[in-house]
Amino acid sequence: MSGEQAAGELMALTERLAFPRRTGSSGNDRAREIIAAELKARGYAATEEMFWYKPRRMHVINASILVSLAITDYCIFAALWFQLGSPAWLTTLLGTILLSVLFFQYSMPLEWRMNATVEGTGEPPRNAKRGINIVARLDNPVTGDREPTRLIVGAHYDSISLVFPPGLNLFIFLGNTAGILIVGVLAVIEGIVATASGVMSPWFRLVIALLCLLTCCTLVARLGTKRTNQSDGAVDNATGCAVLLELAGECKNLGAASRFSEIRFVFFDAEEEGLWGSAFHAARHEGGFVRAGTGQACVISLDEPGGSGPLVISASFGFPRITRPPRDPDLDLLVDDLVRRAKKGISTWMPYPASDHAPFAVIGIPSTWISHACTSANTRHDTMSGVNGEHMNMVLQALLDFVRSAKKEEPGRHTDT
Repeated sequence: MSGEQAAGELMALTERLAFPRRTGSSGNDRAREIIAAELKARGYAATEEMFWYKPRRMHVINASILVSLAITDYCIFAALWFQLGSPAWLTTLLGTILLSVLFFQYSMPLEWRMNATVEGTGEPPRNAKRGINIVARLDNPVTGDREPTRLIVGAHYDSISLVFPPGLNLFIFLGNTAGILIVGVLAVIEGIVATASGVMSPWFRLVIALLCLLTCCTLVARLGTKRTNQSDGAVDNATGCAVLLELAGECKNLGAASRFSEIRFVFFDAEEEGLWGSAFHAARHEGGFVRAGTGQACVISLDEPGGSGPLVISASFGFPRITRPPRDPDLDLLVDDLVRRAKKGISTWMPYPASDHAPFAVIGIPSTWISHACTSANTRHDTMSGVNGEHMNMVLQALLDFVRSAKKEEPGRHTDT
């Protein structure tokens, strides 16, 4: 099949799944039926993995932290803009408090989510919501002295949308991450310099004050964000599901040519609600995964592989505490291959648990996240017009080569940037 034909089939699959499908909605049920039918057509007996999760706790924690950040940010703004007759060291103190609150916000572990999810077949816990993962397996008997190896490839099939347009959505994200970090660092520097010299630079003070005002606005806007079920979720993440379905079909034809004893295809639910589906799957199967970077198990998350932007790959995540999963030589080589194919790809650190690879990385499984940047993700503008079939096919072909290739013993050349 030519590249153009493959891209066309991936686009057709994506279009079938491009409709609102927030977790728990009728659209979500419809998407699950389509995925199960496509897996059956490719020779798989898909199973449903039901779970309960409690989003309220996360919402309360996030809201309280956002309020704390906004108050501290405003105190810095007031101290610098209006001066308030306060000593210079107060700016240092407030900046330190801001950085401390930021640390707690982005260092909240994923483990509690894994512990908070339970099997979804029994009675629902109080204030719980139900999600359903779709799982298909391809087993390849291990012969001779080969060690069992497992590959988990996942893509979330739920969608969600925010009330903001794409540009404002990106603005709020930047104001809530990099903006707060910059404000905190600059406030500490200004406070130390002013305390030592007795002079506060008016221009430096003005810059910090305006940045404080900006981040305060973005934090308040984020508190007012209303999540809806009105996004088609074409790029995020119908494209991931399409690539995963085609990968499953192609792997079925490989037979013994696959170097993995098991390939697991998982369509995660409730990713947009807080990585609940992947957290449950990782917690449920943790005992069966080989960990500690031996290369016997690895995870790949396909999230927005069909976006029109540049290729972005990430394994390390978190802010300011960074989680780095064990390195796997084969995943390193896959990253190298993808960057080579894309010609403008980047492998980098993400300031948050970007996708469903995160819960697996937390428990020590080599994991990576593959995406093409898409600023319209999580908005009503995420439609088929933003889907790039060539990007999807590029990722698919790289994954097929990865599955077929002989296992490497030497570490890859790639390092995180």
